[in-house]
Amino acid sequence: MSCSFTKLASTLTDSSLWQEDYPTRILFVAMLSKADRLGRVLMSVPGLAHRARITLPETESALNKFLAPDPYSTTPDNEGRRIEKIDGGWRILNYAKYREMRDEEGRKEYQKDWIKSKRRRKKSTSLPKTSTVDHVSNDVEPCRPIADSREQIAEAEKKTKSSFEPKRARTIRDDLFDALLSVDGIPAGGVGNRGSEYGQLVTTLLNTDKDATPENVSIRAANYSTHWDTGFSAHAVVKWWYKLSSVGPLAAAKQKGKYKGPNI
Repeated sequence: MSCSFTKLASTLTDSSLWQEDYPTRILFVAMLSKADRLGRVLMSVPGLAHRARITLPETESALNKFLAPDPYSTTPDNEGRRIEKIDGGWRILNYAKYREMRDEEGRKEYQKDWIKSKRRRKKSTSLPKTSTVDHVSNDVEPCRPIADSREQIAEAEKKTKSSFEPKRARTIRDDLFDALLSVDGIPAGGVGNRGSEYGQLVTTLLNTDKDATPENVSIRAANYSTHWDTGFSAHAVVKWWYKLSSVGPLAAAKQKGKYKGPNI
């Protein structure tokens, strides 16, 4: 059985949703725990009721609230609606937004540990091996391995420090690169020898839409998987970028003449 992980925003308990009754709150958390990486919850109403351990009428009432506009929601997108109906279940509308949020403290801690590990590896490979002298002639000055080793260690540490450069700040290209990897199910840092391929894909995307964001990528990926049965990939998302706009079934893109491809 596969297991997924969902980030739970700390602001959830401050939202208008948390003012609702217990069955409504517990059902939303249950849907978050079931959602896939595109925010889809593919279940029946009875299945949701069983997962949340609430009654069928309570489940139907909560779903109607999630589908309805919320004037008090802090997220103005979709008039505050939290889900939309799709084939086979529902999609959590702002799932992609929160999925892309980075834990900055966690990132800094990871980079700190990585730098320490890199320094240790460099130090261990830079230290020279000292040889043991079994016999020293009276005509030759004895070796001084301890003093020499200390000097060599100090020199190795100096070279390690001077060769180290801080990581450059992340750019929108980096974020788009990671977002396109995520569409293909590739973790950040796991692209291998396909880095140039995805780098060119980012360039193509920015040439198509200079205002593209990682959240746009996630939304269009969700639209693609909702409306198309085959061919889902990062390349397809970039190719049909304007077709996969979040406006209805992409009517706006068709009106502007920017859509080329099969009908949804």
